[in-house]
Amino acid sequence: MPLLEWDKSYAIDVKELDDDHKVLVEMLNKAFDASEVEGKTESLTLLVAEMRAYAEMHFHKEEELMAALSYPDKEAHAGMHKIFRDRAQEFAQAGENWKMSDTIDLLTFLADWLKVHILGTDRKLGAFLKNKGVE
Repeated sequence: MPLLEWDKSYAIDVKELDDDHKVLVEMLNKAFDASEVEGKTESLTLLVAEMRAYAEMHFHKEEELMAALSYPDKEAHAGMHKIFRDRAQEFAQAGENWKMSDTIDLLTFLADWLKVHILGTDRKLGAFLKNKGVE
């Protein structure tokens, strides 16, 4: 059973970005599943690779939109993206040496990202984009 299911309350009301954010919720659920069983190294390695690919794809979209529409907080927002990329790289370095504490750290990081970045930072971006006519 998933830890979290996508809910309209998570939406920033820009369809393409919300669709990407649903992928993050799926990753959070995968991290939760892995946290329940010690020794899920292979699934965690795949999850971290997915995080890194997600970051490149999704953040590229957001950063292009911010640049094209002159979003006033684009540098700070992109700085948060760097934090995600850096953490994903740190998790990748754990490689085959995953510990349960690493799994809990990953789960916590993704949950915090949803709460702070998507429900805070991205919600502000979503309002800006909608004001500029992006749906």
